[in-house]
Amino acid sequence: MSHLTTTAGSFADTVNIGNTSIAVGGSTLSNLVLGGQSVVVTSNVYAAAIAGLSGNTVNFGTVRQGSASPSASLVVTNNGSGALTDSLTTSTSALPTGVTASAPGPLGAGQSGSVNFSLNTTNVGIVSGSGSIDFASHNSQMSDLTLTSQSTAFSGTITELANAQIFKSSGIGTFSGGGSVYTLDFGTFVTGTGSVNADLGVLNAIPSSAFSEFLGGSFSQGAGTGYSFAGNVFSGLAGGAQNIGNLLTFDTTGLAAGIYNKSITFNGISSFGNLSDFNLGPITLNVTASVTGGGVSGVPEPATWMMLLLGFGFIGTSIRRNKGAGLSRLAA
Repeated sequence: MSHLTTTAGSFADTVNIGNTSIAVGGSTLSNLVLGGQSVVVTSNVYAAAIAGLSGNTVNFGTVRQGSASPSASLVVTNNGSGALTDSLTTSTSALPTGVTASAPGPLGAGQSGSVNFSLNTTNVGIVSGSGSIDFASHNSQMSDLTLTSQSTAFSGTITELANAQIFKSSGIGTFSGGGSVYTLDFGTFVTGTGSVNADLGVLNAIPSSAFSEFLGGSFSQGAGTGYSFAGNVFSGLAGGAQNIGNLLTFDTTGLAAGIYNKSITFNGISSFGNLSDFNLGPITLNVTASVTGGGVSGVPEPATWMMLLLGFGFIGTSIRRNKGAGLSRLAA
């Protein structure tokens, strides 16, 4: 007995079986009809699941390194139909590095669920490549039927934040430090010997690439006697590029002996495409210089000559007065 499998469903058929005892050939006996039997035959015919997918591309967009993992999803539907239909099971394989996925549970006929994808932002770079979404038709009475997998293309960008570093481009002084704190020691000068300067630079210390962010920013400064600073406001500094021409000057004119300090802060901004600007941590440059008092020069100024002559005249007058007083006492 066989049953057509063109229609899905559960079927039950009754088969009547008639039994006859056949007489031995050549005998005078006739065939004897025995009692019949009825047999109920049941069968299940399953319609295979049919996988439907809402798309074959996943774009995570542009995100910064270390930011919250972006997510995306595709909708899976079991388009199978019939009175008895397999459920659809979904899994993923061969996903690009950094991409993870979670698949829905078994989907009955007409049901939908989401395959959810997530991107790890630990490593910078361009996300590209393809992965496979795999399907199987499942029921509890038969082995799973492997269905055709669907390839999915993945894309996205994980950017690298700009990294600001300060350096001395030219000029005098001892420059040191790193990270968020630097020091510039101009040295020691005699008061009134004029001015000295240093040209400060800012470097975007990341490699230039399709995913490196641009550096911008401005300077702020504290008070500092004897100092003047003209810092640039700039933006769009690519990886490996530098901004120079931030001139710091120290003028000793009119300064008393002592130590003179100044603080300069660079406030950096990292930017990329349509991402919101990211404020980098401030970088502080501590500047110091020492001034000592000047000695008497080889050729005094006119005002100095006048003071010297007046002083000598006062000394001479005092000496004559003292001598006159001594002679009076002797005469007495």
